[in-house]
Amino acid sequence: MAEQLAAWAKEQAPVGSISSREDTVDFLHHSLSVTTVDSYRTARKGYEAMGLSFPISRDQLCFYIRGMCAASDVSGSTLRKYVSGLKSVNDLLGYPCLSPEDWGIVKRALTAADNVIGPRETKQAAIIPEDVSKFLFETRGSFFGKLEAARDA
Repeated sequence: MAEQLAAWAKEQAPVGSISSREDTVDFLHHSLSVTTVDSYRTARKGYEAMGLSFPISRDQLCFYIRGMCAASDVSGSTLRKYVSGLKSVNDLLGYPCLSPEDWGIVKRALTAADNVIGPRETKQAAIIPEDVSKFLFETRGSFFGKLEAARDA
């Protein structure tokens, strides 16, 4: 086994290099759900599209939050998930964490974003009149039976 490990290690980028960090991040993605990885990827793509890079800083995150408020229609809760994702990517890349004081400023920026974005309109399901609802309930078996019969014909 030692020989196999040595051969594998020779094929890898040097430990601590950017390429090695990226390989580690890709490996660690297997510890996350697919939707979480997608959310992190979306956040990182937008972050880097703004010319920002890792390691994250308080000023960069505040800039990102301001930009997301100005140039997208993202909700406050989604923006919080994106910032959390950027923090996680920063951690996975092995960069130092922000200080509690810096996170306090970032949290204030997120609160400001909530105020700028405002509340989302609540979605209301369409109201079906009682007679239509009753008809659908009463004919559900026969309707689907006719569909199946037509399909099987």
